[in-house]
Amino acid sequence: MKSATKETKKLAYIDEDILFLILKLIDYPYGEQKSFDFEEIQFFNFKKPALLYVFQTISQINSAYGIQLKQFEFDRYGLFYADKKGIKEHLYQMCHPDPLQKYTSVKRIIENKFTLTDLEEVFQKQEKISAVLFSGVNFKITMTEKARNGLHSFIKSYAKAFSEDNLQKVNIAYLNFSDHEAIFEKRARTDYEKYGEGLVLKDFEFGEDFRLLDCMLALEENSDVKINSLGSEKNARDESRFFVSIDLQKKFLKKIGMKAVKRKVAPTCFIKEKIGFLQIAGEVAIKIGGKDTQKFKLLECLVKNFGDGRNIDAVYVDIRKEPLNISTVNFGKQLNHTERFNFVKNTRGELQRDKKLKDFQFKIDKKQNIIFMTFR
Repeated sequence: MKSATKETKKLAYIDEDILFLILKLIDYPYGEQKSFDFEEIQFFNFKKPALLYVFQTISQINSAYGIQLKQFEFDRYGLFYADKKGIKEHLYQMCHPDPLQKYTSVKRIIENKFTLTDLEEVFQKQEKISAVLFSGVNFKITMTEKARNGLHSFIKSYAKAFSEDNLQKVNIAYLNFSDHEAIFEKRARTDYEKYGEGLVLKDFEFGEDFRLLDCMLALEENSDVKINSLGSEKNARDESRFFVSIDLQKKFLKKIGMKAVKRKVAPTCFIKEKIGFLQIAGEVAIKIGGKDTQKFKLLECLVKNFGDGRNIDAVYVDIRKEPLNISTVNFGKQLNHTERFNFVKNTRGELQRDKKLKDFQFKIDKKQNIIFMTFR
């Protein structure tokens, strides 16, 4: 993401789907190094069709900072390509013959001999077929430390500009920051009396012109809130909604005339000699098991967002036994939501059966979309 100097150019407003993608790629707010499959990113529950702008964003990040990209594959034999014989024949005819070599990159993709450069060539020059080809493409994305640090600095600058209403004007309606603040403060007063400083906010609760992610980033930059986690989920109409888990900070509570209340300190997880432990304030650490076991990985996920919901599909990605298989033969074979839910539910059962964890509850909502951990 290229940002011009303050003297010459304002930062541009970022589409909320792209902002969400950047935050997920850098594992905001934790900042751990993560690897993703390009095909897997399509399941991040974006609000709009994501394929091409996801690729464009990844290409721009790579150009600006450099990221690790490998294991490029095109699904020649799987469900995508086998069911589209007309498209397959059309692409073949484009490439054979090709005396002017206009479709060299297309040919390399179809023959599974391509790189990011070929994908960028098709994206820029073959707009009509890029969506078709990219639907059958997969590759591994690993964020480098340089990219994570660079994007984190960019997000801080963006949040500051949003809080100062200092972004470039765009043809997208959204509230100025003072209106965002007023709406949020009203909501925070009401929710604080019911739930305390830890809140889970969903964008559809605030109206179309309210930008939840932008607003929370700006408030965090101003030290009014602390973001614990963020995600996206689908409602009953299959519409995607963003949610953010936050803690209200003392400075903000004072500003809105609320007093901080002492509450139980949330537990933490740590690893020692490849063994995972749960630490409760003032007590002896509880041994859970190997650091790479699904049981400990799930506990780690839930402790990071203690008391707040985590999307089950997102939890599955964090605790699964191994990265999604992207070999040509098995391309596209990944668990659907029900299978992911059962995987997480079964792992939750291991935590529930552990008598050392009897002081905690591990709950799943009625719609089977959210899992969370609380004190009993």
